[in-house]
Amino acid sequence: MKVLLCLVYLFCVGSSLAAGPEDNHVRPCQKGDLDCIKSFFATNFKCTPGSADSHIIKVKQQRFEVPVTGMTVTIHNAQVKGLDKGQIQEFYINNKTDILVMEVTFDQIVIDSERTEWVQYHMGRAPTEVEDYTSSIFKDLKLTMTILNVSDLNSSSCYVYTLIPVASDVNLIKGPGLAGLDVTELFNMARDAMLTEGKALMEAFLRSQICDLKCEI
Repeated sequence: MKVLLCLVYLFCVGSSLAAGPEDNHVRPCQKGDLDCIKSFFATNFKCTPGSADSHIIKVKQQRFEVPVTGMTVTIHNAQVKGLDKGQIQEFYINNKTDILVMEVTFDQIVIDSERTEWVQYHMGRAPTEVEDYTSSIFKDLKLTMTILNVSDLNSSSCYVYTLIPVASDVNLIKGPGLAGLDVTELFNMARDAMLTEGKALMEAFLRSQICDLKCEI
């Protein structure tokens, strides 16, 4: 009898493990059905489509801190392009956790800055300051948006995780004024910027392809 109960227990545990977390996934739309996804967001989040050029992020001025290397970088009159070319790779709701998940991949995103100010701080002496134009080209960028408590928008919260490509997938074009800078540090600055701006990038994609949803619900 004990052997039989043990076999039944092992069968139940094995079946539960085999089922896996995807058994809780509900797909209101297929990931490639953009019209369905637009309708889903319009109905559930009460948002409307953005303008034709809403995928371009225009930045008048923004400063980035790179504390590990003692640097600050400020971009002026910059544009982020390519956010209208994203492909939705995953789209589902986990019924058990009440979380909506959407993953978007981009073949290429370009950040053009008319003027980039680079300040390197030193111990015991004045900082080094240089500036010129920059163009950062990121390949194979991935953004994952999760909306918690999706069944109750009054208590929902939204997060965006950015998967940064390795340095070999980042092409940095810089003006002669920045020629003496360490390219590795430029890569680090650009990648740090993408990490902190993931939410803005996702919102720009949503505006151009789905609706004007703000990831601040």
